[in-house]
Amino acid sequence: MNPMKSKRAIWWGLALFLVLAGTMGASLILPGQTKSKAGSAPDIRVPAMRNVPDSSERPLELEAAPEKP
Repeated sequence: MNPMKSKRAIWWGLALFLVLAGTMGASLILPGQTKSKAGSAPDIRVPAMRNVPDSSERPLELEAAPEKP
């Protein structure tokens, strides 16, 4: 086996690893470094969502169809 080919494969593998590791590192670090644009964002107020009505509210009157014999 030619020793030049094995060293070339090692260097290519190392370079590919460094490119992938750098891309992954940048994708994790750089988004946290940006400044927040909270001052320029619109002020949107949404009403509170809830699943269960308060006990102080009137219960719903349900209408059911008469049962057939």
